[in-house]
Amino acid sequence: MKKQDKALPADINDLLTGLGGMILESIRTPLGIFDKDFRILWINRSLARIHRCKAEEVVGAFCYQAFHGCDKVCHDCFLEEVKQQGRTVILERFHDFPGGKRRWGEIHAYPVRAKDKSIAAMVVIIFDTTQRNQTLKPHESYTRQLQNSALENGEDHVGDDSDYVREELSKRETQVLGLIVDGYTNPQISELLSISSNTVKRHISNIFIKLGVSDRTQAAVLAVRLNLLEN
Repeated sequence: MKKQDKALPADINDLLTGLGGMILESIRTPLGIFDKDFRILWINRSLARIHRCKAEEVVGAFCYQAFHGCDKVCHDCFLEEVKQQGRTVILERFHDFPGGKRRWGEIHAYPVRAKDKSIAAMVVIIFDTTQRNQTLKPHESYTRQLQNSALENGEDHVGDDSDYVREELSKRETQVLGLIVDGYTNPQISELLSISSNTVKRHISNIFIKLGVSDRTQAAVLAVRLNLLEN
């Protein structure tokens, strides 16, 4: 960790020196600290690796120059959103690593306020969500298939049926139906909703009766066709 920089706000200096600095250095999750003008105050090796740079060489540079080779703030800059709105911003993006390896990351950008409540710095931490995205892909594919089936086999106009059926379904039954549409199995639904397998079966039985269907696929197609899961 570098020596204290008197040009930085005292609160940030305190964070980057001593025990705080040692703790930051030990964090393997991509992490960076930026000032309100988008200059890099500190980044760890994991974040430097994402941007294919050396941490010690980019400190003091503007992030849009060091990371993206731009001469001004990026048009979709999440730090700009933090600065303008004064609140935490969370979004998901993918990053390409050397060797063609692509990883998804959920970016959390937080404002750090000075004693006068103004934004003194911004902290960015990126959580790897690659595994989560890979897990969801089969469910998303299944949902798209159901939507296509509903469009091919459904009627152009469903009248007032959707409102009637939506009112018939309880809140929990609607949750279960949504998970059926997403392709989840009974054990998975049981775990996600923290209910017993017998309770899941009872909800599904009630759903079948109220929708007038005899299996999960029919229930899912009808749910998509009638927009039963729309708020």
